[in-house]
Amino acid sequence: MTKMLESTVGESSCTLGATEVGAQLGLSAATINAWAKTNRMPAYRIRRSWLVLRVEFEAWVASTSTVPGQSSSTWPDPLASLPPYLSLNATAKVLRVSVPTLGQMLTQGDMPHLDLGSRKRISLDALRTFLDSVRNDGPRVL
Repeated sequence: MTKMLESTVGESSCTLGATEVGAQLGLSAATINAWAKTNRMPAYRIRRSWLVLRVEFEAWVASTSTVPGQSSSTWPDPLASLPPYLSLNATAKVLRVSVPTLGQMLTQGDMPHLDLGSRKRISLDALRTFLDSVRNDGPRVL
């Protein structure tokens, strides 16, 4: 199960960090962070970092292109490949934070979760709600 979850939420994650977005666009992470902060692109503020949903990034790039491309109505749900309940490790990978940071977020009530004794799980609905609450006011492309 862990291997399957890691392949679902591993390095080919549904999210991108500022460094990865910058590398794809040939820009610095500082520029991407500035764009996210000023709502120039869709992004999510998680503590002190910005992340971008891969599908939203691709849709945003397509929407800024002068070359005709894929219609935004055909973009898939960026979280559709995730299981209905995620472990702390899987959620931390999606949000690109450490597990201790995610633990602090849960303790502070930033995100609802299931407390199953020694294990905690975050529902996909709770993750969606959290992401909606931390999204910047950048372009809505999906």
